[in-house]
Amino acid sequence: MEKIENFSYVQMSCRLAFIALTELGYLTKERSQDQIGIVESHTFQYYKISMQYMFVMEFTKILEADTKDRIYSKRKWEDDENQNFSSLQKLSRRIKDSLGASFASKHEENKQILEEVRRSEFYNYIKTLRDKEFAHTNGNKENPLNIISFSTEKIMEAFKSMEMVKRVLNNCTSGYNYDFFFDYQDRRTDNFIAYHALYKSFYDKHLNQAINEGFHIKPKI
Repeated sequence: MEKIENFSYVQMSCRLAFIALTELGYLTKERSQDQIGIVESHTFQYYKISMQYMFVMEFTKILEADTKDRIYSKRKWEDDENQNFSSLQKLSRRIKDSLGASFASKHEENKQILEEVRRSEFYNYIKTLRDKEFAHTNGNKENPLNIISFSTEKIMEAFKSMEMVKRVLNNCTSGYNYDFFFDYQDRRTDNFIAYHALYKSFYDKHLNQAINEGFHIKPKI
């Protein structure tokens, strides 16, 4: 796979998109009331917005078209070959160029899967967020400070779309007997929220003892 120049770019975008999506899942899952207090804190609300940005930007990078498939009037497509380097479709085409006819059917399958994702309502929703709110700003939004969080339903749709991305990536790596798993879940944030809520509950119940023993932190203003 090292021969395919943009493979590492696709790897990184897939991994970052999945990390962001997993974190958003942890921040929107059903929780006990004390854990909700942690998730709805100032810090985690900003973290949630950051993860939305990361998912939107990396997911749309992955779904970008291959520059070879653009319609050019004067320029040659080769002049823009270094653009859209995280594009799965570009990766698939470059593998086809490398492996030849043995990968042709897989490449066509990959194009069909990616086009199915691009035609979905979910992709249109994400791309609109990127084009009109995250990467660019349109002036027709009533309140620029109001960033709507992804609903649980949107997050589930995102996971389904990432499963289709995984199918394409698996097709790509199969030509080299190479496995790349971008979808392993790191549960540290989930555990942190649960543990911190437990610690806070214990601290609140024993506040006087904590103050007497020097464990009370005065917030800085």
